[in-house]
Amino acid sequence: MAASHETQHGSAPHGGAVAAAHAGDTHAPAGDGHGGTHHPSTRQYIFIAVLLFLITIVEFVIIMDFPGESEKVIADALGSVTTTVLLFVLSGIKFAIVILFYMHLKFDHPLFLRVFLAGLVLALMVGLALIGLFTAIVGESRDYAEARAVPFEHHAEGDHAGGAVTGGPLSIDVLGDALTFTEESFDVNAGDAVTLNFVNSSATNQHNWVLVRDGTKDV
Repeated sequence: MAASHETQHGSAPHGGAVAAAHAGDTHAPAGDGHGGTHHPSTRQYIFIAVLLFLITIVEFVIIMDFPGESEKVIADALGSVTTTVLLFVLSGIKFAIVILFYMHLKFDHPLFLRVFLAGLVLALMVGLALIGLFTAIVGESRDYAEARAVPFEHHAEGDHAGGAVTGGPLSIDVLGDALTFTEESFDVNAGDAVTLNFVNSSATNQHNWVLVRDGTKDV
């Protein structure tokens, strides 16, 4: 009995140490990025929001036009290359803060962060490929239009079905939403005062009508 009593007294410190260790494990802070459930407090979220706001203000100050100045003072002083690199760095910092804290990738399982970064790299590669594709395709839109332009056919006097108009108001409209006018040409006598009423009945397209002198470059 005495031996048993001594054994119980001798094992008590060991059991107490184990209990203390378990208690310490229970209250140990999580959030090490390996399955922890710790998230920032409300105060920390407010601090992060203020930090993002301040970084955004710095970006605007770099590129803004100050009153009384005709150019961007800070951007011009830094140079285009330095300004571009600095803006990319600031944007990258904001991006990292958002995905790590507001998207909780800092506190979730590392697998989620790897999946996110893999999609980000893929999107970046696709964007660079498209930029390279459109950069490699060269050509001028004016050359394309001139090669396919339809020459204007000038109508002689009297070719119009109604003959020459001796006066009075004329009217021209558009055919629905098509890029076509209701009248192809008007014939009027030289020196007559003519009023042309232009009606734009299209609901989607805006049309203009311009009067130019025959034989000029605007025809």
